[in-house]
Amino acid sequence: MTAASVADPVGADVGRPSLCRMYSHWYYGGKDHYEIDRDACQLLAQHAPGWQLAVRASRAWLRRRVGDLAARGIDRFLVLGAGLPVSGESAVHELAALELGNRPVQVVYVDRDPLATAHNRVVLADNVYVHAVEADLTDPADVLDRARAAGSFIDWSTPIAVLLPDSLSHVPDDPGPATVVRRYRELLAPGSWLAVSHYTDPGPRHPAHRTATVLAEYFAALVGTGRFRSGAEIAACFDGLTLHEPGLADLTAWPAPLSSATPLPIEAGLILCGLARIPDPDTLRTHP
Repeated sequence: MTAASVADPVGADVGRPSLCRMYSHWYYGGKDHYEIDRDACQLLAQHAPGWQLAVRASRAWLRRRVGDLAARGIDRFLVLGAGLPVSGESAVHELAALELGNRPVQVVYVDRDPLATAHNRVVLADNVYVHAVEADLTDPADVLDRARAAGSFIDWSTPIAVLLPDSLSHVPDDPGPATVVRRYRELLAPGSWLAVSHYTDPGPRHPAHRTATVLAEYFAALVGTGRFRSGAEIAACFDGLTLHEPGLADLTAWPAPLSSATPLPIEAGLILCGLARIPDPDTLRTHP
C-alpha cells in the first residue's frame, strides 16, 4: 500500500478517509462520517476485530480521568485532538461540570481538522466558558494564542488539565510525542495535570504484536498517520513526573474502563494510558 499524505487535514473531503470522521464512526453515537470512512474502519476491523472496542475503552478511560480531576478541583481543561462531537456521550465540560456541582468549567477543544472545529463551535455556541480552536497541537504557543483570540479566559498561570486522547499517536516522529509534551509542560503552572493515551506496540513477545504492526501499516496507508510506539517512547512524555496508579499501563490494567459486562479485547493491550501531575518547583528541587 502507498502511504496517504497528511500535508493537510481532510476536513469535509469525501474522497479520502478522515481520521476524525473514523473516530466518530468508532464511538457510540457518532454520526459525522461517510462511506469512505466506514470502509476504512471496516478494513482495520478485518485485521483487528477488537480495535473499535479498544478505542471506545480509551475514550471511556479519558472520561473517567476527567471525573477524577474535577473531583480534585480542576475546572480548566485543554483537550488536544478533540475530534468531532459525539451525541449521547458527555463532553469534557459536561462531565467536569457535573462533578463540580454544575458550576462553570472552562475548556478549550483543539483540533487541526477544520470540520471538527466547525462542528464543535456549533455545539458550543451558547457556552461562553468553552471554545473550539483550529490549531496544530505540536505548537503550544500558537494553540494558546488562538485560544485567547477565540475568547477563552482560562488563566494559564493556575493549574489546568491537559488531555491528549490518542492524539500523540498521530504526531510524526519529528517532533515526536515527548518533545510536544515537554513544550506544554514548560508553559503549565505547577499543580497542572497531564493525561495521555497512546497507541503502542508492546513488542514481539506480546500476542498482539503482529496486530500492532498491521494496524500501523494500514493507518499509514489510509490516513498517513498512526504510530504504535514503544512503551519507552511514550514513557518519555512523563519524564520527571510521578504517575498516578497504576502508572503508564495499557487499558487492561486500569480499573474497568468499560462496563464489567464488556470484556476488553486483546487490542486493548495496544493503548497505553498515563496520568501525572506537574509538581511544584520545591518538589523538583527536593527530588531532582
